[in-house]
Amino acid sequence: MISLIIKSFTILFPSTCLLCRQDILNVEEKPVCSFCLSSVELDPETKRGDPSLVDGYFSAAAFKGPIRELLHAYKYQGKDYLTSLLVDLWIRNWDPWFAEVDGIVPVPMARWKEMNRGYNQAVLLAREMGRRMRKPVYSQWLIRKWRSPSQTALTREERLQNARTSFSTRRSKRRGPPKTLLLVDDVVTTGATLTACAHQLKRMGVQTVLAATIARDA
Repeated sequence: MISLIIKSFTILFPSTCLLCRQDILNVEEKPVCSFCLSSVELDPETKRGDPSLVDGYFSAAAFKGPIRELLHAYKYQGKDYLTSLLVDLWIRNWDPWFAEVDGIVPVPMARWKEMNRGYNQAVLLAREMGRRMRKPVYSQWLIRKWRSPSQTALTREERLQNARTSFSTRRSKRRGPPKTLLLVDDVVTTGATLTACAHQLKRMGVQTVLAATIARDA
């Protein structure tokens, strides 16, 4: 009975696909229709032992096309309900090496920016990833300084310089830090933010820092 009511409601008031803007009549296809979902181009990339970035890096796709549209809506249009869908795409070609971690750390956002947006997308992604991987999420260990400028409008050199001084750490000293952590964010551009965060985590005593983003814009 309930399923019949839901189907009737969907026919009368259909949702709209976030990408093609067409009506969605199948309740199982929310928030992106099956046609658009099949057009998402995944191009996974793994880097290992790159000291200029972190100990290892994984991304699911290039920052273009449908992936770019989804992430833009996720970050700037309040579409936090896209978390599960984005993680589905993220782990479709997941490198098993990145599952061998002791915990997950999201890249922090400046407090004023998080209050304005209502959420930090990296924290939402980390929590969903942690739930699926059954790993603890340490969302308070890295702190982005209050007055650190956004990386978005900076040049490559400015990003590198800004990232070096934008982060600090906070962790309980009751026990030693995990041996291996996974650092997560939605998009990587120059790698400056991931490098700076990894540096802070290693200063805490973490031996290995792996990093993963949904997309790479390089």
